[in-house]
Amino acid sequence: MKAKKPYEEITVSSKHLPLRIALFALAIVIAAGSIGFGVSQLGRKDPGWYTINAAADSDAVMYANGIRFEYYMDGSSDMIKAALRLIEEQYSAALAKAYKETDPATVYPGIGNLAALNAGESVKCSPELFAILKDAYAKTLEGRGFNMFAGAYYAEWNSIIYSNDPDSYDPANNENERARLEAIGSAVNDLDNFTLTLDEATLTASLTVSDSYKALASELEIEAGALDLNLLRDAYMLSAVKAELESEDWHRGYFATESGLGVYLSECDGGRIDVFGAGEEAVGAINVAAGDSLSMFRAFGYYEAAGELRSPYYTANGSFGSPLTQVITLDEGGSAVDCAYHNVKMLDSRSPEKGSYTVLYTLSGEEVLRAAE
Repeated sequence: MKAKKPYEEITVSSKHLPLRIALFALAIVIAAGSIGFGVSQLGRKDPGWYTINAAADSDAVMYANGIRFEYYMDGSSDMIKAALRLIEEQYSAALAKAYKETDPATVYPGIGNLAALNAGESVKCSPELFAILKDAYAKTLEGRGFNMFAGAYYAEWNSIIYSNDPDSYDPANNENERARLEAIGSAVNDLDNFTLTLDEATLTASLTVSDSYKALASELEIEAGALDLNLLRDAYMLSAVKAELESEDWHRGYFATESGLGVYLSECDGGRIDVFGAGEEAVGAINVAAGDSLSMFRAFGYYEAAGELRSPYYTANGSFGSPLTQVITLDEGGSAVDCAYHNVKMLDSRSPEKGSYTVLYTLSGEEVLRAAE
């Protein structure tokens, strides 16, 4: 039986949101990694929507944080209980695998991942990780705002924006930090500093960084590895999880993340989403169908410096100038990676004019909404 809609209509407002949390318009997302307990199997289970929680993983305690997974179950109580146990197991395994493989900082026993590549190892990749590396490298070479070698750049910016006093360390107000960021940005955007070797026949990858980059990293005491999927990591992870769950015949659920993603399985209809701007006025609506994905980059609630909004959403090519207040991309074909990458390109090619506005696109190129706030 095809899943019932979780809702016919959703209304989203940014009012009362905590600072520095990127609201995703599909749901008010909380950290979904309720680790250790999973879905309770006690009591009668009726048909309806269930939150699928990820199981505990001592090697990656935070692997499910910021991701919410809702799934529609029907059938008898016993059938639902059995299905809940199975989907939690398979979801947890798929998400933990995707998280560990794309982790740029921690090496896990028996798993080839980004951290091992950053450590200078030659890595035997899973087919999924190899495909991610190949795709991310191609996007990096396009030079449209995404850079898989910008790990140090994003680590530095995040250390500012999530600090207790971000305004004081902002490059607009702190000359030393501005010089430091400029040096890091120049180095990571010089692709001659990085050589990523991908062997299709053996699914083996290796990363080499130049002596000049190593010297800069030593001088500036940079600890972050160069290789990092940054603004596309969650999209790559959930695309892999979606494919795995669909292959196991799970089709009636959706994911929503704090990073702004909405990913719908093939038999889960999302309904209508009304989009509100920073000033609480409605700026448009979008209908999300089964199998769709969308990505929202949203700067509401962050601080300002030199009259410009700051948020985690900026491109490796660009400055720290104001991004679009809100940019949303819908893919009727269902690619979360394509949606997030389109948003990155939007930010990278944004017009120089000041002011805040919302832009809503489909990947077919049709501009659905563009409204000044």
